[in-house]
Amino acid sequence: MEGGKAGETRVFGGIEMVWCPPGSFAMGSPAPRKFEVLDWKMEWGGEEGRIHLETRHRVTLTQGFWLAKTETTQQQWESVMGGNPSEFKGPDLPVETVSWDDVQKWLAEMNRRHPLPEGWVWDLPTEGQWEYACRAGTRGPYAGSGKLDAMGWYDGNSGGKTKPVAMKQANDWGLHDMHGNVWEWCRDWYWEYSTDSITDPVGIASGSHRVFRGGSWRAIAQECRSAVRIAGKPDIQSIDFIGFRPAIVPAPQPLNLKP
Repeated sequence: MEGGKAGETRVFGGIEMVWCPPGSFAMGSPAPRKFEVLDWKMEWGGEEGRIHLETRHRVTLTQGFWLAKTETTQQQWESVMGGNPSEFKGPDLPVETVSWDDVQKWLAEMNRRHPLPEGWVWDLPTEGQWEYACRAGTRGPYAGSGKLDAMGWYDGNSGGKTKPVAMKQANDWGLHDMHGNVWEWCRDWYWEYSTDSITDPVGIASGSHRVFRGGSWRAIAQECRSAVRIAGKPDIQSIDFIGFRPAIVPAPQPLNLKP
């Protein structure tokens, strides 16, 4: 099941997946530097639009995983679930208006219809896996070329709606729309980072909100950065800017953080 190098593609269950190898990266965004000059308190640097919940820390992923090359399309959703909840209709548009709970039903069907070799499952990526794949070796606010207009659809270029997947430039591992188009659900409950290094983070044991990442067609540019994290209740629906992309991951993934 393991791929050979970053960006290698294979098709599983009719979905083109991209290999993300084991590795380490700086998760989160750099904080501004604070200093005082006489009676003046000043800050310098940091990412524009950064919030305190993006504390930078070292993350090591000891196992590789596969991540869908694009956001899940409406055609891919309908082929499994039958109906289509999306506000903006089109087979190549990303499915949206799906809750985290809805996505679990789709994943359960994928595991039933397209079982994987022992030790691997269809799942959502963890936050760590998602940001690692989004960055694909970069450290700046946006991956790939570093220019959001080239990488994704957001409120400045979307025309007020979703767009067909894979129309924008891919990142260095060949993943499309990691910035913009629709937010993407992750596996984790929402929690506050610490500065501690962590290996194979999978989140806390319980919570009230699940994480989604990447920005959307209606998000401002700063909300589409690699480090941005938002969360919503897992049963939330009727939101036309949240979708997902599946991962194929080693299983099981035990919890390693306290609630």
